[in-house]
Amino acid sequence: MSSFPTLLMAKVALEKITHLNLNEFKEDFKLEKAPSWQRIKLKNVAFAYDNKFSLKPTNLNLHKGELVFLIGKNGSGKSTLSMIIAGLIMPSEGAIYLDDTKITEDNILKYRSLISAVFSEFHLFTQLLEEENLASEAKIKAWLETLELFEKVSVEKAKLNTTKLSSGQRKRLALLVALLEERQIIILDEFAADQDPLFRRFFYQKILPLLKAQGKTLWVISHDDKYFDMADRIFLAQNGEIKELKGDISSIAKNAVEHF
Repeated sequence: MSSFPTLLMAKVALEKITHLNLNEFKEDFKLEKAPSWQRIKLKNVAFAYDNKFSLKPTNLNLHKGELVFLIGKNGSGKSTLSMIIAGLIMPSEGAIYLDDTKITEDNILKYRSLISAVFSEFHLFTQLLEEENLASEAKIKAWLETLELFEKVSVEKAKLNTTKLSSGQRKRLALLVALLEERQIIILDEFAADQDPLFRRFFYQKILPLLKAQGKTLWVISHDDKYFDMADRIFLAQNGEIKELKGDISSIAKNAVEHF
């Protein structure tokens, strides 16, 4: 009798795993070399979740080396759009183009090799990699110091000794993992939301400019209107529609956030 609750939880978990429709296991996991590129283009991209939410046809360009902010209320389509850009879900309609090449199931792995992401919900891996190799100790040390984690975490053989930290510090560890991958595009979903005010300012005023100076392309979901002037461009998600703000984008974005 005492085992019934555990068995019921296991049954529910198994049903959820079954509903994920995961691909069959394949040996020899293949890593693709990142292609050269200058522009990602979304052409009439749309997506729907069981008729409960739909991302309406979206057209936008993301250029190499840009720092782009995406703002919008909860449920407006920000995360859906970001997962499409990351190549984690394929659009129901329309297509993604890397320069003039259409992204399909045949080349999606090569496209994904461009991108690292830290979403609001994430799994934290302890192994630190740079492409297919272990990350160098020098890079690990440098980023641990930059992310103010050097006294919280130690690393041995490119592996974190712990992930039992505060939610903000865990998110910094997730960023550490992403940065060490040395991908060209970094997607950050409300990264600063769990950070203390001092590190939040450091993130916007120091880390983002540093990454941009390194040639990274940054797609940042944020509602920190104090730092909107950092962005090259700002997009607004509203009821599944995505539009780029024009003119004095910082002021327009701040006004939009005030009315969320």
